[in-house]
Amino acid sequence: MQIRKLFIFCFVWLALLPLMAQDAAVDSIVARCPIDTIHGQPMYRYTVEKSVGLYRVSKNFGVSQDAIIEANPELRTRGLRFGEVIYIPVPEGRRVKVASADAAAPAPTPTADRRKPAQPRELSRRDTISRRLHDPRIEAPREVETVADSLPSVVDTTAVADSIPALWEWNDSTTIRLSLLLPFQARNDKRDQHAERFMEFYEGCLLAAYDLQAEGQPLVLDVYDTEKNTAIVRQLIDSNSLAETQAVIGLAYPLQLMQVMPWAMEHEVPVLAPFIDYMEGIETNPYLYLFNSSAEQEARVLGQWLEEHRDSVNCVLVEAKDADIPSSVRLVHKEITARQIPYTKTSIRQILDDSIQLALRDSVENILIFNTEKYSNVQVLIPRILNSKGSHAVTLRAQYSWTRENIALPLLYTSIFSTDQPTARDAYEMHYERYFGHEHVSTTPRYDLLGYDLTRTIAAILKDTTYTGLQSDIRFEQVNPEGGYINTNVHVIHTKAE
Repeated sequence: MQIRKLFIFCFVWLALLPLMAQDAAVDSIVARCPIDTIHGQPMYRYTVEKSVGLYRVSKNFGVSQDAIIEANPELRTRGLRFGEVIYIPVPEGRRVKVASADAAAPAPTPTADRRKPAQPRELSRRDTISRRLHDPRIEAPREVETVADSLPSVVDTTAVADSIPALWEWNDSTTIRLSLLLPFQARNDKRDQHAERFMEFYEGCLLAAYDLQAEGQPLVLDVYDTEKNTAIVRQLIDSNSLAETQAVIGLAYPLQLMQVMPWAMEHEVPVLAPFIDYMEGIETNPYLYLFNSSAEQEARVLGQWLEEHRDSVNCVLVEAKDADIPSSVRLVHKEITARQIPYTKTSIRQILDDSIQLALRDSVENILIFNTEKYSNVQVLIPRILNSKGSHAVTLRAQYSWTRENIALPLLYTSIFSTDQPTARDAYEMHYERYFGHEHVSTTPRYDLLGYDLTRTIAAILKDTTYTGLQSDIRFEQVNPEGGYINTNVHVIHTKAE
């Protein structure tokens, strides 16, 4: 009997040994991770190990996968990558010792030689930000002399930066230094569909820097690849890589912008966000500049236009369940009601039954307002509207993104972009082709023009002067005396059918 008990004990012990060893390994991984405090919450700073997935990390740290994805939104569309840094929330109740900012892993510091352009090092094709900018013809186009010789074409582990050399001796007392933080995803062989827009935005920033220098304003541009990783932005701040910058442009994701907001307020550095619609905290942070207008602002401007034309318009609202109506459409409906603008109602069923004329009025412009922001939901109905509208004038209230479609109806939409300077735009096109060695394939909006306008706008803000944009005539207005700034220059565009 004793021998049997001893045998069972040894068997159980041997079975538990691997589990005990695994638990010890897990404890060791957790213990090695520094802990930072982000917006009051302690976070493990974890460097992803080889062959480790999100499920395993979740189990090791005792945190749900959803909590890890919320702290690292880039993981929503892809898995973990070996060697990347992510943040993992520390479970409530676990006693931790928060590391100081000095303990954070230092971020690469960009090269910023103000007198001599940095010499690019040879990297493999996949390490370049863009195949286009890696073209040797573009790295040093002789037509624009020495300024373009520093056109960045390579990227370090998390940052790429070159100074654009001036045509004269630098005067440090007047030089503007900007930091561009964008998710180029240069290390990712499978960059998402939006990565190219950031490269085009970068091109415009370079041209703006060139022109500012030609006009007598020296400028240093430090460029960082922030990927979709909040940890990279945190490292840039903790390592003081942004210590000398006078303004930051970029930060395409809200959680990355949230990392920078407290730092911007503490150091009184303007942060201009080109790609984010709204950020909680702008009411209390006077150093935040949002380029995209809010849905409230766009609805208000559209409402004002409709009110001015109330005698010649009839808004046709497509009925749907309240839960199906996006907030942007709700805001337009609210403006129509509050301003007592004439309207009628119809439904998708009436459109499909070719009876839309019941909702249309004679001798006015009938503006059809759908309950969706997706053109794919509307596209199939356009032929039915054209066939059954008769002699009535019908205009489609469109989203800005719909303007890329070939819609056989007049359009009414709001936009922060305008094209009021054709002469200046023509000059820019020639400038672009000389600098980069190729023509730009025109699309709307042009992200290179956006980069150009915003770089010159932030330079004008720093120098307390004005700038009128080529594509975006930006008008920043403070949301309140203690808050940040939002671009309020929204245009109502009324087109004719093609």
